[in-house]
Amino acid sequence: MRLLRLLVLIFLATVGVGVGAGAAVGAAPAAPCPTAALALPVSWSEFRGTFDGALTITRFSGESGGLVALGTLAGQTNSRYGPERVDQPAAVPVLAIAVEGRTLHLELGPLDPRPPSGVGLHLDRFAADISPQHLDRVGRAELRALAAAIQRGAPATELATDLNRLLPELADRTAATGSRYRG
Repeated sequence: MRLLRLLVLIFLATVGVGVGAGAAVGAAPAAPCPTAALALPVSWSEFRGTFDGALTITRFSGESGGLVALGTLAGQTNSRYGPERVDQPAAVPVLAIAVEGRTLHLELGPLDPRPPSGVGLHLDRFAADISPQHLDRVGRAELRALAAAIQRGAPATELATDLNRLLPELADRTAATGSRYRG
């Protein structure tokens, strides 16, 4: 009888621990890994209205043959319909890229925010100078590799790979300034 009671207790303890562990595993899903993002300020005025916001780049792609910044365009438009929020996915071609010292120069465009009213705001191109405040050894090496790839005319896929490696360094320690061109 004692042996049977001991076996039942062991069985219940084993089943109880297994159920508890399963519940604990299923109850709290793993938090998603944060992705690096580079926020570039963007604002302009035109005859149809104004836009003030940011282009947040989460990655670069070179798969379609041209270098493209992928992310989100978010901000506020103001037009004859009044102020409206914009928060939309963005795939913006990189028109020019250069590295001078520790500054990455990007020219991107066009940008076309789509507010709910449908007002057609448009910016042909804008430039951003991205200057990392404090690059560690790895970040400096990545920036030098990008500069070398640009200088030798590397394909868009290689530039995208180099930019994606550099993105966490840029996102964490960057002073970015933007300006617009009508083009």
